[in-house]
Amino acid sequence: MNLLLIRKIRERLLKESKIKRYLIYVLGETVLVVIGILIALQVINQNELRKKHNLEMKLLSNLKSDLNLESGDLKHIIKRRNSKALSAQKMSGYHNKKLIYFSCF
Repeated sequence: MNLLLIRKIRERLLKESKIKRYLIYVLGETVLVVIGILIALQVINQNELRKKHNLEMKLLSNLKSDLNLESGDLKHIIKRRNSKALSAQKMSGYHNKKLIYFSCF
Protein backbone atom coordinates (compact mmCIF):
# COMPACT_ATOMS: atom_id res chain seq x y z
CA MET A 1 0.00 0.00 0.00
CA ASN A 2 2.79 2.40 0.91
CA LEU A 3 4.67 1.54 -2.26
CA LEU A 4 1.67 2.48 -4.41
CA LEU A 5 1.35 5.81 -2.64
CA ILE A 6 5.05 6.53 -3.04
CA ARG A 7 4.93 5.55 -6.71
CA LYS A 8 1.93 7.84 -7.34
CA ILE A 9 3.65 10.77 -5.62
CA ARG A 10 6.77 10.24 -7.69
CA GLU A 11 4.84 10.01 -10.95
CA ARG A 12 2.80 13.13 -10.16
CA LEU A 13 5.91 15.15 -9.32
CA LEU A 14 7.65 14.04 -12.50
CA LYS A 15 4.56 14.88 -14.64
CA GLU A 16 4.31 18.34 -13.12
CA SER A 17 8.01 18.96 -13.91
CA LYS A 18 8.76 19.98 -10.37
CA ILE A 19 12.32 18.77 -10.27
CA LYS A 20 13.15 20.57 -7.02
CA ARG A 21 10.25 18.94 -5.18
CA TYR A 22 11.10 15.58 -6.74
CA LEU A 23 14.72 15.83 -5.57
CA ILE A 24 13.56 16.69 -2.05
CA TYR A 25 11.24 13.69 -2.20
CA VAL A 26 14.06 11.41 -3.40
CA LEU A 27 16.36 12.75 -0.70
CA GLY A 28 13.69 12.13 1.96
CA GLU A 29 13.10 8.62 0.71
CA THR A 30 16.84 7.92 0.73
CA VAL A 31 17.15 9.22 4.29
CA LEU A 32 14.30 6.94 5.39
CA VAL A 33 15.98 3.92 3.78
CA VAL A 34 19.30 4.76 5.45
CA ILE A 35 17.59 5.17 8.83
CA GLY A 36 15.89 1.79 8.33
CA ILE A 37 19.21 0.15 7.52
CA LEU A 38 20.88 1.72 10.56
CA ILE A 39 18.07 0.52 12.82
CA ALA A 40 18.38 -3.00 11.38
CA LEU A 41 22.14 -2.97 11.95
CA GLN A 42 21.64 -1.81 15.53
CA VAL A 43 19.16 -4.64 16.17
CA ILE A 44 21.61 -7.16 14.67
CA ASN A 45 24.47 -5.82 16.82
CA GLN A 46 22.36 -6.00 19.97
CA ASN A 47 21.39 -9.58 19.14
CA GLU A 48 25.04 -10.55 18.62
CA LEU A 49 26.02 -8.91 21.92
CA ARG A 50 23.23 -10.80 23.68
CA LYS A 51 24.42 -14.10 22.17
CA LYS A 52 28.02 -13.40 23.22
CA HIS A 53 26.89 -12.49 26.74
CA ASN A 54 24.84 -15.69 27.02
CA LEU A 55 27.80 -17.77 25.84
CA GLU A 56 30.10 -15.99 28.29
CA MET A 57 27.71 -16.63 31.17
CA LYS A 58 27.45 -20.31 30.20
CA LEU A 59 31.23 -20.65 30.05
CA LEU A 60 31.64 -18.92 33.42
CA SER A 61 29.00 -21.18 34.94
CA ASN A 62 30.80 -24.27 33.60
CA LEU A 63 34.11 -22.93 34.91
CA LYS A 64 32.60 -22.34 38.35
CA SER A 65 31.16 -25.86 38.37
CA ASP A 66 34.51 -27.36 37.35
CA LEU A 67 36.36 -25.36 40.00
CA ASN A 68 33.91 -26.51 42.68
CA LEU A 69 34.46 -30.13 41.67
CA GLU A 70 38.24 -29.68 41.64
CA SER A 71 38.09 -27.95 45.01
CA GLY A 72 36.21 -30.91 46.48
CA ASP A 73 38.74 -33.33 45.04
CA LEU A 74 41.64 -31.28 46.40
CA LYS A 75 40.07 -31.10 49.86
CA HIS A 76 39.73 -34.89 49.83
CA ILE A 77 43.38 -35.31 48.77
CA ILE A 78 44.55 -32.88 51.47
CA LYS A 79 42.52 -34.75 54.09
CA ARG A 80 44.05 -38.09 53.04
CA ARG A 81 47.58 -36.68 53.05
CA ASN A 82 47.08 -35.08 56.46
CA SER A 83 45.84 -38.42 57.75
CA LYS A 84 48.91 -40.16 56.29
CA ALA A 85 51.21 -37.50 57.76
CA LEU A 86 49.61 -37.93 61.18
CA SER A 87 50.01 -41.70 60.92
CA ALA A 88 53.65 -41.23 59.93
CA GLN A 89 54.22 -38.93 62.93
CA LYS A 90 52.63 -41.47 65.25
CA MET A 91 54.77 -44.25 63.79
CA SER A 92 57.85 -42.09 64.11
CA GLY A 93 56.99 -41.30 67.74
CA TYR A 94 56.38 -44.97 68.49
CA HIS A 95 59.68 -45.89 66.86
CA ASN A 96 61.54 -43.20 68.86
CA LYS A 97 59.95 -44.35 72.14
CA LYS A 98 60.97 -47.90 71.37
CA LEU A 99 64.57 -46.80 70.75
CA ILE A 100 64.63 -44.82 74.01
CA TYR A 101 63.24 -47.84 75.91
CA PHE A 102 65.84 -50.19 74.52
CA SER A 103 68.69 -47.72 75.05
CA CYS A 104 67.90 -47.60 78.76
CA PHE A 105 68.90 -51.24 79.20
